Amino acid sequence: MQTPAEQYMIEVLRAYLRQIPDGKPAKLLNVGSGKSTVIEKELLRGEKPFVCDRVDIVRHVIDEPFTGECFHCSVESMDMVQTDSYDAVFSNYVLEHVGDVSSAVRELYRVAKPGGMCVLTVPNPTAPECRLAKHTPFWFHKIFQGPDAVETVYAFNDIGMLTRLFTDAGFVARDAGYWSFALGYLHRFALLCPFGKLYDTIVNAVQLKRFMNNVCLVFSKPQTGKNISSYITT
Repeated sequence: MQTPAEQYMIEVLRAYLRQIPDGKPAKLLNVGSGKSTVIEKELLRGEKPFVCDRVDIVRHVIDEPFTGECFHCSVESMDMVQTDSYDAVFSNYVLEHVGDVSSAVRELYRVAKPGGMCVLTVPNPTAPECRLAKHTPFWFHKIFQGPDAVETVYAFNDIGMLTRLFTDAGFVARDAGYWSFALGYLHRFALLCPFGKLYDTIVNAVQLKRFMNNVCLVFSKPQTGKNISSYITT
């Protein structure tokens, strides 16, 4: 099930791609990509050419027209990925699984081009669902997520802490979207779906950010004389 934060990330990346001058295809990096190509295929609807390299700790073979190199490494240490290389770097629910978030953020900054974007989705550690998930045994997560489940670490205490790690690394914070999406956890249980929908409606209506488990953060890597604020959708 696609989350609101993931949908927003796709909108931001699509808007950014539209601003890149025609000519050579934009160069993207999907960090912690796994086997999924959903985001890249959604971006193709924008009819703007791009090549997307991929990083993951598990080696996957992806054969798609838009796929570039597939780097087998962790986000904390992407030594094989070239510095200042990517117009946009994105990760979809990855940093909550990373133990050394500071190193990961510094690597994201290093590989992005000056003036480039970094867009990521993360769960909000202060939301009740995430607090519960953090203290739930990993074997329980594997029952619902299957063998590809990855243990959750939550090395950042809240979204404010995570944002500071990005700005300390040199990024400029551009946007932050919050949504409650308890239904994403409860949709497997038909009887609980109405309660999930009601909870999401209330929390989103009153904008209780501490209770909103779905977050999309947008950053830029500074470049003198270049204003990329127009790339952000509102």
